[in-house]
Amino acid sequence: MNGLEQLDLALLDWINPDEARPFLDAFFAWLSKPPQGVWISLSAAVALVAWKRKRAVAALLTLGIAIAIADQISASVLKPLFDRVRPCFAHPDVVRLVLERQARSASMPSSHAANNFAAVLVFWNLDRRLGLGMLLLAILVCLSRAYLGVHYPGDLLVGAALGAVSGWGVVRLRDRIFRSRSRAAPESALS
Repeated sequence: MNGLEQLDLALLDWINPDEARPFLDAFFAWLSKPPQGVWISLSAAVALVAWKRKRAVAALLTLGIAIAIADQISASVLKPLFDRVRPCFAHPDVVRLVLERQARSASMPSSHAANNFAAVLVFWNLDRRLGLGMLLLAILVCLSRAYLGVHYPGDLLVGAALGAVSGWGVVRLRDRIFRSRSRAAPESALS
């Protein structure tokens, strides 16, 4: 085990409790389950539509594309490339698996982190208050993944970086497309 792996495991040992903590166990397990992410995203989308009606469709499309890119790169490219065993399976004597079951998929990077941080960048670009709320939620989701024993902190950092870059890239691409379309619109009106 190299120095980074030792640091990752030491940080995880600090976050992942040795004994059950019923409230936190239940809360972080609930927060980490996929349906909650869908409900949270839908709630944010409803807030988005209510606050930014004119920009909501473009923002929702941007959100969907950013999350899809982050998720596919995470799950289909990087997880098979790194093929890192989840900490609850690699170190069952040290790491407590809080969940009843856990997929045997690779640990690096965290798709939960990638998807949530892609959403943060899209929402932040549209509305800073909504972006800040999503940032706090994304941090909680990341914390939950380490607390539950299914990801190392390094997995979460790499996933968060991937999501942030995906969200930023899709927002920039969207802005570039809209700028080029708005410059082309006056020319076509003259024809």
